[in-house]
Amino acid sequence: RNHQNAELTNVIYSPDADLIFLGLTLQDHKLYVMREEFQPGRADITSPSGNPYVNREIVFIDINRLRYLLISQFRQSIPFNFNYRRFIEDWVFMCFAVGNDFLPCLPCFEIRSNAIDKITGLLVSLFKKSRRHITNNGDIDLNALREFFVECSEREDDFLIEKKSNLLSVRKRMNLPLKEEEEFDLNSDAG
Repeated sequence: RNHQNAELTNVIYSPDADLIFLGLTLQDHKLYVMREEFQPGRADITSPSGNPYVNREIVFIDINRLRYLLISQFRQSIPFNFNYRRFIEDWVFMCFAVGNDFLPCLPCFEIRSNAIDKITGLLVSLFKKSRRHITNNGDIDLNALREFFVECSEREDDFLIEKKSNLLSVRKRMNLPLKEEEEFDLNSDAG
């Protein structure tokens, strides 16, 4: 909807991080995402009374501030003027396209292996070379998308080696067994 009231502030409650990404694409809105503080490895906290909503830490994510910080980071990496709105849309699209709640992640991208930083680096590198956007008002430039995946494929082995190293480190730290030849064969034709 087209809400042009500059005084209106919107707050969306969602434990799902996807809403943060989607909020970044709403350019002219004062928007906050309210969610429970993310604590990796934390089991659900339930109060002694059995109420799961007591004693939860709530955070508010200022989407406009986050967008500003992202654009500042992109501007440091891209030495010429560019349409930051479209670049944000490309970035959100690629973050979703490489995996989210409904799509499996590509083998070389995983949140725990700095996937967002890798996607950002690939997008910046590609944009500096071609000055093309992957998305345009909901349409996808398939040639630009192909260029992204070609760029990705050139670095995929390094990404997979890093992912394997991270997996080995976690398994060792948690004293869990790992059968490398079965679980993570980088030379397998099966992927």
